[in-house]
Amino acid sequence: SEIVIGDTSLEKRQEIISKFKERKLDIIFTVDIFNEGVDIPCIDTILFLRPTNSYTIFIQQLGRGLRTFEGKEKLRVLDFVGNFKGVELRPAFLSGSFKGERKPISPLDSNFVLPSGCSANFDFKVIEYFEQSKDKRDNLKEKLYRDFLRVKDILGKNPSIMDVYTFGEFPVHVYLQKYKSWYQFLKEVDELTTEEKLFSERAIKFLEFLEKTSMTKSYKIPLLLTLFKDGLKEEVTLREIGEFYKKFYSDDLHGKDLNNKRHDDWKNWDLKKFEALAKDNPIHFLTKDGKKEEFFSFIDDKFKLNDELFKNIMENKELLENILSRLEYRNINYFRRKYMEG
Repeated sequence: SEIVIGDTSLEKRQEIISKFKERKLDIIFTVDIFNEGVDIPCIDTILFLRPTNSYTIFIQQLGRGLRTFEGKEKLRVLDFVGNFKGVELRPAFLSGSFKGERKPISPLDSNFVLPSGCSANFDFKVIEYFEQSKDKRDNLKEKLYRDFLRVKDILGKNPSIMDVYTFGEFPVHVYLQKYKSWYQFLKEVDELTTEEKLFSERAIKFLEFLEKTSMTKSYKIPLLLTLFKDGLKEEVTLREIGEFYKKFYSDDLHGKDLNNKRHDDWKNWDLKKFEALAKDNPIHFLTKDGKKEEFFSFIDDKFKLNDELFKNIMENKELLENILSRLEYRNINYFRRKYMEG
């Protein structure tokens, strides 16, 4: 056997590959090499040793052995990463039912169907693991709903997403992962209020956007709060946003998000610098061309809410309460997770 890694010279790589093709070598061990663009059709056995949850990398690794070659009747793949987190995704990868969704399936499920001529064998212990995981997933929905009802009984009302965050035994993100969104959870367990059932499709998508929009920094939170916190506004000026930013980050905890080399003097900023911060990052990101979420626009230094969405919120007080609850959850959860405070 030979080993090929990133530091292996091109000449040495070619020498090793030539020996392998000539069957002077039985095995080549590689590390982050040969994922794509390598043509060695005679490969008839692949050993998976690299842990990965990436469908693309998994298929690239598998693809190294899928070329036809004279005398080669089959490709044998031995996966030795069965005890690594993510093993439950392997059947979905192999059957082609992945399609961008990380939805685990068991080798015993009816939808685990391999292409013609292919077969897969799983160790009995691995199959037991799949079945145990499936049972846990099925039971989790019941546990989440029971805890929701427990909080409901304590409060005497339908818990908001913030109520469950505060009093629930399960993290909110577990509900969001299991049901795709908080609204979908309430719908599935038949706990939507009369007013919530009237939410438009755009409003429901907006609530999901608030739950899932990425945040490496907290900049989106004060921007969105300018529209919703002190009474609903259809639009806010850049100056109003700058004033809200200055007030928001004057809080000791919130201010930690600006304590970096790029903003080392932020405590001495005038209003214009806070306006520039908001304009350069969250406003640009939320209103740039090609955005799938058509919720906002920015024209003449005014950050404006979509007309239809604004009308929906005006007509349904409970929709505004849902929005504020999600913003409060994202704000508190962000700073607690990042700085272990709040």
